[in-house]
Amino acid sequence: MTVVIAKPSEKQVKQEIRAMKKAGERINATPATAKAFLLKHGFMTKDGKLHPRYR
Repeated sequence: MTVVIAKPSEKQVKQEIRAMKKAGERINATPATAKAFLLKHGFMTKDGKLHPRYR
């Protein structure tokens, strides 16, 4: 098995960082969108508690 690890260019890294920041801002725009994200991805239960897997 061969593993190839490509070193991204500085431009690619900056694009990724911008995309992550934009997504974070969108998710954290309101408490409702933040809660929806946490519920959708299984970090929080429907009753608002931290999922047992993350306790």
